[in-house]
Amino acid sequence: MEPTFLDQVLDKVSQLEGGYAYGTIFGILFACGMGLPVPEDITLVIAGYLSYLENIELLTAMIVCMVGVLVGDAILFGLGRIYGKRILKLPVFRSLLTPTRLQYMTEKFQRNSRKVCFLARFMAGLRAPTYLAAGISGVKLSTFLIMDTLAAIISVPLWVYLGFYFGGEIDVAFHYMRRAERYILLALALIGAYFILKAIFGKYSSAQK
Repeated sequence: MEPTFLDQVLDKVSQLEGGYAYGTIFGILFACGMGLPVPEDITLVIAGYLSYLENIELLTAMIVCMVGVLVGDAILFGLGRIYGKRILKLPVFRSLLTPTRLQYMTEKFQRNSRKVCFLARFMAGLRAPTYLAAGISGVKLSTFLIMDTLAAIISVPLWVYLGFYFGGEIDVAFHYMRRAERYILLALALIGAYFILKAIFGKYSSAQK
């Protein structure tokens, strides 16, 4: 049977060890944060897979992944904050964030910047443009860093451990990764709905007294 593309990728990455492996993982995640069209979550799962192979340490892999993700996000946000809409004149960023999408996201940030910054981490393909738009739209640095970090604390260790746990059946890990993203978003939506309803009924009860 012909090896699949995934088999070929795993065969290549399985040769990475030690500092070179950490550096490669960090570099890819940093580039993903800057808009590189490579699935960030797959890189995190592969980091766990390398831990399963004992090429790197699991805890260290999680830390390196966390730093790589957050640094890339922060730099993209910072570029948007420093240069504003002028940065969209550059082809790489113009393709990442169109004026129409920027206007749409700016309206979302005005309604609830914390929610948008938090949820963006769980939406592959929307992270980079959202973080760039956050900087351009004037979202507070503290708000962005706190919400992005909280979201990363949930997602990054989860994907890395998934790759470690299913290291012997890595294709299963990618299957669960795709399903888990949907379940996480559903869970977050239900939690949000709970607090909204609680606040509404709380105000209603207070008004009746």
